[in-house]
Amino acid sequence: MRFDLHSDGPLHHDAESVSSFKAPAPISWSLPKQGRALLHGLAGVLFVSTVGVSKPAFAEDSVGAELAWKYHCTTCHGVKGVANSNRYPNIANQNKPYLVVRLRHFRSQSEPGNQMNAQAAPLSDTEIDALAAYFSGEAS
Repeated sequence: MRFDLHSDGPLHHDAESVSSFKAPAPISWSLPKQGRALLHGLAGVLFVSTVGVSKPAFAEDSVGAELAWKYHCTTCHGVKGVANSNRYPNIANQNKPYLVVRLRHFRSQSEPGNQMNAQAAPLSDTEIDALAAYFSGEAS
C-alpha cells in the first residue's frame, strides 16, 4: 500500500517496508570475571595516580580567575585571555612580567584616554601579580 505525500513529487511512504524493519541486536559488552577485576583495578590505579598531579599553583590560579571576573577582565579578554573581538588584545600565555608592567602602567594613568586606565585603577600590586600569573598561564 502506498501513500503519496505530494501528488506531483517523488516522496511517498511504503507501509510494507516500514512494518518489515527490524532494529539491529544490541551489542553485549560482557567481560569475564577476571577481566572486570583487571578493569576495576586499572581504573583505581589511574584515579589514585591523578590525585597527586595537581600543581601547587592551583590556589593562585583560582585567585587569578576570581579576580579576572571581579574586575571584568573576561568581558573583553575572555575567560582564559583569548579576546572575543579583534578590538581587544589576546593576553593568554603572554609574558608575566610584561603583563605586570602594562597593568601598572595603566594604573598610573600614563596614557590619557586609554580605557584600561579605569580598569587597572583599583588593582593592588598583589592583584596585578595574580592576574598576570593567571593570564600568562604560569598559575595553571
